[in-house]
Amino acid sequence: MARKLYKMELSDKLAKVLDDMPAKPKSERDVTATEVIQKIDKSIRAMQRKNYTLEEIAVVLSENELPVSVATIKSALARSPNAKKSVGAAQPAASGDKPAARQARPRARAAESAPATAGQTKPENQQTDATGTFEVKGDRTEL
Repeated sequence: MARKLYKMELSDKLAKVLDDMPAKPKSERDVTATEVIQKIDKSIRAMQRKNYTLEEIAVVLSENELPVSVATIKSALARSPNAKKSVGAAQPAASGDKPAARQARPRARAAESAPATAGQTKPENQQTDATGTFEVKGDRTEL
């Protein structure tokens, strides 16, 4: 299918049309549920301090024209400009060590030498899992 081509004068005309449009007031702009929640985050946090759960807050918001899930509220509050950083948040150590959860697990090393006999039914370095078998072959002798 061939591309539709336009006259170069069209770009000048469209630029003028766009440039001549008046600014639209922010109050007329539609916003997402996340933006609404971020705008009212202080009120939501105040409700939590009054022992309301996020589930209960979600029901109240849904009954008042903002149908949202608990996950949406949590996500919006976490990304809110007023969100407080938790003191105990996991951060990598200054020495450059990775957090414990992100450290690499040791890998099984391939056998130093594969069996030389072709008639062997199951080589020593062949492993079996739930989906079938595979042979571990070393691609390097040193890393």
